[in-house]
Amino acid sequence: MELQLKRQSVAINETLCRTTVEQPIECDALLPDYCPDIVKILRCEVTPILTGNQVSGSQLTVDGVAAARVFYLSDAGCLRSAEYKIPFSRVVEIKPSSSRPVVRVSPSVGYFNCRAVSPRRLDLRGAISLSILVTACREEDVVAGAEGMGVLTRGEEREVTRVTGQEVRPFTLREELELPSDKPSIRLPLRCSGFARITDKKQVAGKIVLKGELKLHVFYLCDGDDNQLDSTDHTVPFSQILDVDGMEEQTRCIVSLQVSSLDVQPKADPDGQSRVLALEAVLEAKVLCHRNETIPLVSDCYSTQYESSCQQKTVSLGRLAEAVDESHVYQESVDLPDGAVRILDLWCRVQGEEFSAEAGKATAVGRLLISMFCSMEDGGMEYFDKTEPFTHEIDIDCQQPMEFLGEFSILDVGFTSSGSGRAEIRCEIGITGPVYCSEPEAVLTSLTVDEEHPKEKDPSVSLTIYFADAGENLWEVAKRYNTSMEKILADNGLTGTVIGEKRSLLIPM
Repeated sequence: MELQLKRQSVAINETLCRTTVEQPIECDALLPDYCPDIVKILRCEVTPILTGNQVSGSQLTVDGVAAARVFYLSDAGCLRSAEYKIPFSRVVEIKPSSSRPVVRVSPSVGYFNCRAVSPRRLDLRGAISLSILVTACREEDVVAGAEGMGVLTRGEEREVTRVTGQEVRPFTLREELELPSDKPSIRLPLRCSGFARITDKKQVAGKIVLKGELKLHVFYLCDGDDNQLDSTDHTVPFSQILDVDGMEEQTRCIVSLQVSSLDVQPKADPDGQSRVLALEAVLEAKVLCHRNETIPLVSDCYSTQYESSCQQKTVSLGRLAEAVDESHVYQESVDLPDGAVRILDLWCRVQGEEFSAEAGKATAVGRLLISMFCSMEDGGMEYFDKTEPFTHEIDIDCQQPMEFLGEFSILDVGFTSSGSGRAEIRCEIGITGPVYCSEPEAVLTSLTVDEEHPKEKDPSVSLTIYFADAGENLWEVAKRYNTSMEKILADNGLTGTVIGEKRSLLIPM
């Protein structure tokens, strides 16, 4: 019988680029005409927002916007704000790939300085840090089985995960929200934040159905009083059907949401009062798709009839160990800063992201920056912040080497400020991302049998005795004596392929 080889295409996830680059941000800005002059800058808040990326050959282009909001005091001692959007684009060299790459970019603020050149002119200077990881699924052709010419193979089935792609799908929410009856009318929004979360998702062929909610927080200047400030919170439910290429019911998906833009404008109600908020929010759903496959792999072979040779190669086979979708809650009672009477507004963001995985556990570490505006005893207003470290651990059913590609998002922020100089702060932090495990695996890439050189056999010898040591592998013993491991198992009444203790074995020849 001629030699018949069965070949298998194996998906190998390879890294095309892993780097961190610094993107300078510079802007000379003027205050809008409706804004009063600057007397004192309290805070400049910068939020990097990625608007897209594109791979062309050996280059990755990352586009984004640095949204800078400047909070300041006017000559009347009133809090005001102005926003500036600074676009940026960065090109990074990557290793070329024949398949579609999966791009992961995590932006963070490296540093940022804001100074008033004049009462109406600002100088904004800083840098955005971009952590970039680009991977692709490469096909490796390996031997999955062989028959004929006395060839015996050693191998077993392995479960691997193929990353089938990543899609980013934006969608827009538009709502008109009425202020609660106990809230004063709005004159001007000073700070708006939106937190998006997924409450349910369902997969169908080529589509994913998302249900969730956007929690909107608006800190605003009240109508009719330059010194009166208030805030309002609203929950906006949404349901979206997104087209995702290659989506199947058995596909395992990790979905994360980002609020890429948020616009809130006051609008008059039927009575002519500014008690309606016109909301337009753009959310981006990032869908990372995986498909599990069980593949047969051959790691070694030999022929009992002819001289043979094979080539092996060590590859790293990846598997999705966990699709993390959890939350970490920070909750603490804190003392207000010296001289502060109460908190007017409070918000949070995560800095210093670190993700790791080892020994059956994934760990997410970060620093929570808590920012607040407080009214002071002297009647003024000041900005304060504090940083709180946090750690979140996740049990993973895997003891192999792992990598956690996680990301943080703020899901909710709340506070209550009592009159005793203390405040209760609560922040919910979302943690999502894949945990991949991998282990080097020896696979067979080629096999040849030389028909012109049959193996010599002594027809007078049909059985021999071998004294095996503990821990010896029966495959290696069978290969050495040019026989079948299955025959050794049957003739010696064994079930395992590794010898437990020293003993003699009957070796059929």
